Amino acid sequence: MKRVLALAALLVGLLVAPVPPAVAAASGNPILPGDHPAPSIELFNGAYYVYTTASGIEAIDPMVFVDDDGQAYLYFGGSAGGGNMGVFRLNADMTSVSGTVTVQRPQNFTEAPFVFKRAGRYYLQYSNGSYADNSYNVQYSTGPGPLGPWTYGGQILSAAGAYNGPGHNGMLQYPGTDDWYMVYHRYQNGDYSKRYAALDRMYFNGDGTIARVTMTATGVEARPAPAAGGLLTGPGGKCVDVSGDDSGGNGAAVQLWDCLASAGDQHWTASGGTLRTLGRCLDVTGGSTANGALVQLWDCNGGGAQQWAPQANGSLRNPQSGRCLDSPNGATANGTALRIWDCNGSAAQQFRLS
Repeated sequence: MKRVLALAALLVGLLVAPVPPAVAAASGNPILPGDHPAPSIELFNGAYYVYTTASGIEAIDPMVFVDDDGQAYLYFGGSAGGGNMGVFRLNADMTSVSGTVTVQRPQNFTEAPFVFKRAGRYYLQYSNGSYADNSYNVQYSTGPGPLGPWTYGGQILSAAGAYNGPGHNGMLQYPGTDDWYMVYHRYQNGDYSKRYAALDRMYFNGDGTIARVTMTATGVEARPAPAAGGLLTGPGGKCVDVSGDDSGGNGAAVQLWDCLASAGDQHWTASGGTLRTLGRCLDVTGGSTANGALVQLWDCNGGGAQQWAPQANGSLRNPQSGRCLDSPNGATANGTALRIWDCNGSAAQQFRLS
């Protein structure tokens, strides 16, 4: 068990990069020279973090989940650890841990934890069985928080027909929808000498339980790519949006609105401390530093009114004013104009760039 919790060894392969790791790899420069199996990639506030297993260490299959409040959790463990899963809170730098490890034993857990949140419920998926044969499968549990307690949900993916030993999965959600996809690896036709990556749809039942995943030969249907950038979500699960039907002119009000994957004005990119959409920056009107000053869209100019620093508690702080992006009185209605206000860590100040 001591080896399972050897976090220092787990983080030997940590990489922080400004570009997607796949791009770096394609450039001909190996991003992590040497043997670093089972990597996990997390995009957080404009940087890519890659967590890998160090060879010979049983702290395997790392995965990072960032909750709505901005707190990140590192999950890992399994196989020779005897069904133990370790969880650490990560600090805001995403490279160091806070406090001591939490050790858990979810029912039938072997390895490869993966956590996501849907409709207020936390889902923990993991592999069971041996990765090297037909016993490998995916099961899950649910809980009220990122640390559980976990209630067993059952098996949702296992061998079928020509497809053998599926497992070590991750999840993808198409932006702005409740459409979910499971990515996993499997063997085929009884040949355990090589594994294949696969992608299939995953559905939820009406009560929030997960339906069994059907493996296919063709994968999933093609879909148009969502708009560039990530959704900037705020109070009530609404998105930070530019008024005026995507016009994006100087002085356009910035507000909360229902999230739409196709809405270009809801997709923001972080660059040099700014938040950008439609070619302009999130800006405090008139460079004001007063409580209640509204925010707007304006030509990017590098000024202090356009600087936004993510905080560990999930808020976005404007250093010039010392105040945080805020929804007045925690309002979540469509069209709520956003402002700056004294930082207080409340739900009205929780914003996250996906």
